[in-house]
Amino acid sequence: MRILSIILCFLLLQQCGENSSNDQKSACKAPLPQAIFNKDLAQISTHNFILKGHDAEEQVLFADGSELTLYQSGCEKISQEFRFKIPIQKEVDRVSLSVERLMYLSNLEDKYMSFANWAQAIAGLEQEFAKTNDVEVEPGFYVGLDKIDSQKHSTVIIRLFQR
Repeated sequence: MRILSIILCFLLLQQCGENSSNDQKSACKAPLPQAIFNKDLAQISTHNFILKGHDAEEQVLFADGSELTLYQSGCEKISQEFRFKIPIQKEVDRVSLSVERLMYLSNLEDKYMSFANWAQAIAGLEQEFAKTNDVEVEPGFYVGLDKIDSQKHSTVIIRLFQR
């Protein structure tokens, strides 16, 4: 059930943008990406969204000081990549940090509760993530996790994609 929730949330987020032109609809089956977040939320300090064709980049600075860059792309095979920049967390694993960040998003507002489903599903796949960075949750649908530590911060990467 949790895995199905991830796939449904992933597809619903991609279906947000129905305002593509006729030329773009004929060339690409997927709707144009749209911003998931907005600057009207109290927990968001700054927000920027850039759309280039069927590629989008959304940048969010949260009130807690963390940053999110979200990349959305794809026509035939859709991909979303969440890159969280947070204070250094060398001792915490990528699964735990991914779950924590998704739960943070789910608590922003009721409409973001689907992120809690992703967090639960990722937590349930912890053993699979111990073996590999990318886990197939349904045929053709994957979740990828990564973590990069620098001297000043950690970057947690969550990828939802199709192959």
